[in-house]
Amino acid sequence: MISPSGAVRHLVTHYFAPFDGTIETTPVPGSIAEWVLRWPHSGACTLRLVPSARAPVRVPCGDLGQINANMITLWTQPNQVGLLVNPQTGAVLSHTSATVQTDPIGHGLAIESGDNGPYLAGPLSLVNLMTGERRMLGWPSRQHNGFQLYPDPSGPYVAIEFGDPAYPLYSNPSYQGPTIGQAADLWLLNTTTAKLTHVPGFPILESLKQSGIAWTSDGRLVVAARGGSFRQSITRTAIAVWHPGQHALHVHTLPPLNGYTTFVPLPR
Repeated sequence: MISPSGAVRHLVTHYFAPFDGTIETTPVPGSIAEWVLRWPHSGACTLRLVPSARAPVRVPCGDLGQINANMITLWTQPNQVGLLVNPQTGAVLSHTSATVQTDPIGHGLAIESGDNGPYLAGPLSLVNLMTGERRMLGWPSRQHNGFQLYPDPSGPYVAIEFGDPAYPLYSNPSYQGPTIGQAADLWLLNTTTAKLTHVPGFPILESLKQSGIAWTSDGRLVVAARGGSFRQSITRTAIAVWHPGQHALHVHTLPPLNGYTTFVPLPR
């Protein structure tokens, strides 16, 4: 866990017993808990919240998608059909098209994206899963290689990170280093108004697999990013804290650990 000032503290360690199949985990936003999907060599797949005294439930076998307290997306193998599943009971709520990505964000809402071909996601829509109402969001970023969603558990906001693993690095003619890097762009969606806001300071150069985003309990967005240099051998790790409506990020440094893909901000 890390505080907004950049202090790092170990909070908990999970130990998994020996198993005879595949395990996937997805963190619960704003919590130290994780959803654990166990896919054994034989028998049913199960989903369990760890740590929790709740017993595991049977679910269809597949790849974990976006998840919250009331809904999870499972992509079944081998045809990649999307299922919306209740993680409390394992009941399948609905199916989604194989050409449409549906990511639940809580409160009965989801973000849908069409398919524009390999590695290119289509326009985004805000969908009410209960009524079927759709509000078009378009695609606000110049980066078209995919996105990740970070819902605020206590508010109407969803942070949408657009990533590009092969971003062209422009430099002066004398520079002899690499010409391709990684970059991220960050937008904020207000699910009440369907308004998108560009987070100040973005896009940025960062190592996508070594950076992460999380929300604090009081509605601040925290970004931990590793990268920021044209020369791959010269990197820095920073933490930025932002409250929706502010005009600038508050940036601090972090210890140069090998990545902050998943973290939980400490309260003040």
